[in-house]
Amino acid sequence: MRANYDKFEYQIPMRDGVKLFTIVYVPKDKSAKYPFLMNRTCYNASRYGEFKTGTHPSQFLVHDKYILVFQDVRGRYMSEGTFDNMRPNVPGNDLKNKQAIDESSDTWDTIDWLVKNVKGNNGNVGQFGISYPGFYTAAALPDAHPALKASSPQAPISDFFFDDFHHQGAFLESYTTAFGVFGYQKKEQTRDNWFAPEMKRFELHENDGYKFFLEQGPLKNITEKFHYDNFFWQQIDMPSGVQHVHQVAAARVGPHANRAQFVLRFGAQESHTLGSDFADRYTARCQGVANFNFYLAIGFGTLPNRLITVHRFQTPRKQTRSNGSLLTNSKKRTRGLPSHVPGSSRDAFTISRFSESGVPDLSGNVRF
Repeated sequence: MRANYDKFEYQIPMRDGVKLFTIVYVPKDKSAKYPFLMNRTCYNASRYGEFKTGTHPSQFLVHDKYILVFQDVRGRYMSEGTFDNMRPNVPGNDLKNKQAIDESSDTWDTIDWLVKNVKGNNGNVGQFGISYPGFYTAAALPDAHPALKASSPQAPISDFFFDDFHHQGAFLESYTTAFGVFGYQKKEQTRDNWFAPEMKRFELHENDGYKFFLEQGPLKNITEKFHYDNFFWQQIDMPSGVQHVHQVAAARVGPHANRAQFVLRFGAQESHTLGSDFADRYTARCQGVANFNFYLAIGFGTLPNRLITVHRFQTPRKQTRSNGSLLTNSKKRTRGLPSHVPGSSRDAFTISRFSESGVPDLSGNVRF
């Protein structure tokens, strides 16, 4: 690398004035013009400094002589601005609206600057990345810059709630400490991990992960002890923020398929504290909806041989007396997860059949 590339560092201005730190390696061979190969990352572009790109990209691509670009995304390390783990797309790429920014606009502005200011380029850009950088690669595609010719998003983050943090419905406890990396805004531009003090909150505790999480109890205790000031933990919506619903899935239930219903899946460890809390709050909010079925699914094991206990919460059925006044059902509630909404009910059953999307297939298992 050092023998064949020249290194440059830039602060590239975005349309809203925020500057993004960018490392650029340009081939020393000036006999040809080269395309850009860009990686936008939240994992510290500076680690690719000092000609240490490792295998990212591979040595084959390095030998092929691309102009290599590594950039800290907005709000991370040496870049300015505020970090958002998954910044929503703003359709249209309106260049006149300086405040309508997203990962697509930041990529557009970056590419536009690179093509116009870095010597020896041929006007073509390829972008690649894994995980978060994979998301930045995919997010650049809507309203993409015309110079962006190739994109390779590899294992990109997409559905945080289920894909990353709730595998098949159960919270992935091994990710608990990872929230520290993404849940604190930096106070100044830095090449170091500013979140290190928050990460150390876990260092003084049990090294046995299984024992550690068993001793913690409900996830609300993690909030109180470790992630009480972590904005990402709150966004992912752990039990302390259970009043918000981020992901719901429709389930067809035999003769009840036409009723309003949805499934929300949680892990076994969260079942009693989280389940009862959520069920009480949600059924209370649905008092005005007749025949609303809410299914709380608590699962064990992995597909396709997974067992799951499904708790059905049902709001009062609308029935009218001859005088037109409203009647509600009086079905007796079962013990376990309580429901304090007058006229609502709950019952439980176990299933082991799933649709291709991972949503419980209740059509052949449920009998009410």
